[in-house]
Amino acid sequence: MLRPVLHSLALVLSLSIIAGCDNKPPEIKTTPPKVAIATPTVKDVAVYLTENASLEAVGQATVTSRVNGIVGEMLVGLDKPVDKTTQLFQIADAEYVAKVNAAEANVLAAEAAVAQADAALTKAGSDVTAKIALQKADDAEFGRMAKLHVEKAISQSEFDSAEAKALTAAAAVDVAVAVQVAAKAQIKQANAQVSKANAELEDAELKLSWTKVMAPIEGRVAKPLAKAGNLVQNGTELVEIIKSDPIWANFNVRESFIINRDREGKLRGKGDVTEVELQRSGDKDFPFKGQIDFINTKINESTGTLAVRAVFPNPKENPLGLLVPGFFVRVRIKIDDLKDAVLVPEKAINRDQTGKFVYTVDNENKAVRNNVEVGTTEDGLIVVLSGVLPTDKVIVEGLQRVRPGVVVSIEN
Repeated sequence: MLRPVLHSLALVLSLSIIAGCDNKPPEIKTTPPKVAIATPTVKDVAVYLTENASLEAVGQATVTSRVNGIVGEMLVGLDKPVDKTTQLFQIADAEYVAKVNAAEANVLAAEAAVAQADAALTKAGSDVTAKIALQKADDAEFGRMAKLHVEKAISQSEFDSAEAKALTAAAAVDVAVAVQVAAKAQIKQANAQVSKANAELEDAELKLSWTKVMAPIEGRVAKPLAKAGNLVQNGTELVEIIKSDPIWANFNVRESFIINRDREGKLRGKGDVTEVELQRSGDKDFPFKGQIDFINTKINESTGTLAVRAVFPNPKENPLGLLVPGFFVRVRIKIDDLKDAVLVPEKAINRDQTGKFVYTVDNENKAVRNNVEVGTTEDGLIVVLSGVLPTDKVIVEGLQRVRPGVVVSIEN
């Protein structure tokens, strides 16, 4: 009984295998990837050099105390405009007023000493003149008496008296001259004291003036560094003044760009002025307009770039928004105009290890890879310098499944 059963089972299995070998695998049908295409836009386009930049205030000064004392309340509010006529702080000045008064008194005393010495010099001069006159008279009398003495017309005592009188007159002249010399020295010393007293007065007045802390530059008041009631010393930082209208944007351009532009004679714009546009983070366009005001004369050897600076108006109430020192921004300079440029949507540009490319669709609806060279962007479009013709059908959507040679289904 078992053998017929096994035989029947083997027969069934054999028939099943034979039947299975005759079935073909099901065919997998693929649908062409759906894509959207766009025809390139052809128009004139401005070409820009775009660089990163940082903003810098055109003026910045840290105001410090130049005298010791107690600082008073700040006299100007934060972020208020100031210039060199604006007083920022008042430092307690009683000590300095007293020093000015003492110096003025010293000047008056020194000037009085000069007047006294001058009077003494005048008197000494008069005394010298009088003594010289007396000496001349006594010398003349002595000469006359000497002749009479030779002629034995006078006594020896009379001759000796005349001689003594002449000698006394000469000695009196010497004393008067010595007094005059001393008077001249005294007036010189008195004048020196006047000069010293005036210098001390000037120094005292200067230090008194420094108790009024003035703004050293035009600008706006930043955060104060000292508070009312602080004891400050010479060199203590009080407040910062920042001038940011206009404001500088510092950036670097490549050496190759400079060489090419110079070769083309386009390093500067019309009238030796190159306009620059600025964009902050978040700005859709480049709304700020300025111009280059400095180009360095030396290339940075480590980076191969040249430092350039542009200046931009930056009023406090700027309808375009704030430009704050320290901001990182982007600047661009118009360097050329492309006539009849070919533009495609930026999203059509693909990238791989070999470079940038786009997919176009041929007459058989097959995808074709076109390697491209691109330029500037404008309103979501990018200039294609080579690789795309104005009549090409460029794939802009559905790129995930597109490969060269794949038949695509155009949706739009």
